Formats: sequence, structure tokens, C-alpha cells
Amino acid sequence: MRPNIFLRVDGSAEIGLGHIIRCMALGQMLIENFSVTVVALQIPEKIINELKTAELDLLRINNEETFLSAIKSNDIVVLDGYQFNADYQKAIKATGAKLVCIDDLHEGYFLADLVINHAPDVSPENYRTVTYTRFALGLDYVLLRPPFLKAAAKLKREPKKLESIIICFGGSDIKDLTIRTARVVLGYKQFVKIVVVTGSAYQKQDEIKELIKADKRIAHYHALNGEEMLELMLQADVAIVPASGVLLEALAVGCRIISGLYVDNQKLLYEKFRKLEFFIDAANFESEKLNYALTRAFQNEQPKVIIDGKSGIRLRRLFIEMLTSLREIQGADSLLLFNWANNPAVRENSILTEPIKWDDHVLWFERKLKSLNTKIFILEFNAIPVGQIRFDRESEFWLIDYSVDQKYRGMGFGRLLLVKTLRLFKNTRLRAIVKPENTASMKVFSFLNFHILKPDPPQAGGNIIFELET
Repeated sequence: MRPNIFLRVDGSAEIGLGHIIRCMALGQMLIENFSVTVVALQIPEKIINELKTAELDLLRINNEETFLSAIKSNDIVVLDGYQFNADYQKAIKATGAKLVCIDDLHEGYFLADLVINHAPDVSPENYRTVTYTRFALGLDYVLLRPPFLKAAAKLKREPKKLESIIICFGGSDIKDLTIRTARVVLGYKQFVKIVVVTGSAYQKQDEIKELIKADKRIAHYHALNGEEMLELMLQADVAIVPASGVLLEALAVGCRIISGLYVDNQKLLYEKFRKLEFFIDAANFESEKLNYALTRAFQNEQPKVIIDGKSGIRLRRLFIEMLTSLREIQGADSLLLFNWANNPAVRENSILTEPIKWDDHVLWFERKLKSLNTKIFILEFNAIPVGQIRFDRESEFWLIDYSVDQKYRGMGFGRLLLVKTLRLFKNTRLRAIVKPENTASMKVFSFLNFHILKPDPPQAGGNIIFELET
């Protein structure tokens, strides 16, 4: 069974949908390896339908005690909301679960195992946390829906004349900025298409219909999913958006952006992106500020591409690592290692490719178990063995051999095996012999700063020798 992740978050017309949209984005990043459930006191029906489409489960609760009683010690709980203070976090940690906090204010005290804040120019020094807290900070960990991550990874926009604009103020637009902004934009004849997008909690669609009657350049879309929103943004030359999650989506697709803020919790994101000049400033979206920003938009250069689309890969590694542990080999592990060693892919990538006989393995295992010149470790994920790594002492160095259970390949466990064990070898020379066609291991050793010795040294038999001095 896949480990459980609970995303505790709320959304409504009053509190907005930004938290719940980014939690859904995180859930979609993790669903391949985890069972993901959104836990909510408040959630719009439209969002419930989106959860079903995204194959994310939903647990609706009437009180926090219901949720706390459902948590088990091997679960991961993600909190996204300003109401989850240190006392609430303490209650989560008391269950034995791992805790992740999504944050954009760095206020208060955090007991989290991991803090995620995708604002730029944030550092661990901005936080008060327990000693074991790890951090996923900056745009390398941006929480974007899958279509936008894919678009960012392959984005290439060519500069062109500005003729289309998209206006979107998120899920609820509690200050009713959509209508006011659209009226300002209508004064610019350069725009032949004006797209207005409203969220599922927006209440004033009748007023937008009146605008459409007055000017046929306006096209209105309501309660879009990620794919639909992406398509409209890719067609737009300019985007007017607040300093929230929709700003990050516009950055991901390379729009020329006009942004500002209208609620306090957008202030930090607004100030950091403004300082970096990633958008044209419209301050609080008053008419005068919007007109100034629109004038600048026609003069401004194409924005920088600052999102690489790989945040899902990085976050998935961090979540997987939270549930991993390393232990030394035990006598009961003999059959486990025998089965792993005889896996066809393992034998193919081994220096000696012949299948191993059980009797030979037993003798080898007992000898290695007693040897002071061999250290073997097992990596477990959610208490399940997923891979092994062995260090054999040679005359001047330790030789590394590792393998990962075939059911868990492609999840980063090979890299994790090395990261966790290399800490145990200080002031030591380490080597590994890798077949050139074993591209996965080649990438892992290169990533961890192993260097390649002279090509084809005689003792390697035509294979590649990697070395690291710790």
C-alpha cells in the first residue's frame, strides 16, 4: 500500500481558494507514490469535482478532532492555512505523523519536518523552527498545477505585438477588482481580445455579461480547470493578476505581467517579485496605477523565464525521504539480498553477470556479515526494504555496490542510499565501478560529485571507475 498524505486545507468565497489550489497542485505532484487525501471543513462543490478529476480523495470534517483521530504514525500531514498554530502542529506531531507546513508569511513557530515556501529570496533564517526542520524554499519548489509545470519545462515564447490580455483575480475576487480592471483595459484599443477569467466562488457574473454586451472584445470564462487556464494564458500576451498563485502560473507561461496586491497575505510575495522586477507594478489596482502599468507594458521587454518545471520532482524526493530510514544488515536479510542480487537487471549491470546460486550466496553472506572490512545497509521506505548498499574495504579505498528493488526504481532511492551512507565515511576514498550502459548509476555518481578516473583503466575491464574523497 502507498503511504498516506493528508492535505489539511480550507477554501471558500470568503477566505479564497489559493491555499486549496496549491494543495491540489502538491497532491498531483505526489499521487504517483502516495495515497493523497484533501481534508477540509470548507470546500466549494466545483473544487470537489476537480478533486475527483485529479484522482485525489476528499475527507470532509465537522471538527478538527475528527481529523486528528484519523491520523496514524506512518502518515504525512500537510497544513496550509493561517489558523494552524504551534498548538495545532503539536497535536499533529503527537500522533507520530510527519508534518509539512506550506507557508508564505514566516510568522510564528513551526514544529514541521518540512516547510515549503515558494516565494523567492526566502531563507531558513526567516523562520523559527525546531532543530530537525528542513526547508523547500524558492521557485525551485513552486506549487503549480501539472499543466503549468509541463508548460514551464518546454516554454519558448517569441516576442510579438501585444494584442491580447487576460484578467484573473483568483477564485473569489473579494474586492471585486475584475470588473474595475476590465473597464480600464477597455480603454486600450490595441487589445483586440480581452479575456476575463473568474473563479468558482465569484459572485458577480451578471455585471460581466453587461460588459460583454457593450464590447465584443471581451470573452468571459468561469471556474476553469488547469488545462483550460493554461490554454488561455498561452494565447495571452499580457496578464493582469494579483500576487498570488495565479501570478506564478502567468510567470510559468511567460506572459508579460501586471500585478499588485489587494489583501495582506499577498504582501510578501508582491514585494519580493516586485524587487526582482518580474512584473510591472500596479500597486493596489486603482485606475491610475493600472493605466500607468498598461502604458509600461507596451514598452517593457519580454519577462525572464524563472520557473523550470521540475519542482514536482524535487518535492517528491523530499516527501519520499521523510519516510525512509537506513539500518545495518541483519542475519534475516539473507534471502532478501539473494533475490535482489538475482534480479535480471541487477545481474545485467553487475561486473559478474552469471546468476548466483543459493549455496554460494549463503557462504558469501555469512562471511560478509562477520567481516570488519564490509559494511552493508538496507534502505527502508515506509518500513519496507527498498534497496541495499555495500562498502568493501580495498587496500586504499572502499568499493561501493548498490541496488534498488525493481518495484521502487525511478523514485530516487539509489541517490538516497548514497546520500545517507556517504555521511558515515569521513576522510575516506570511495570508488565504484560502473558499466557505461548503466546510465542511471552514472548519473547518480556524477550528481554526488564523484569524478571519473582515467578512461578504461586496466583494472576496470573497460568499465568506468568513479572516485570520491570524503
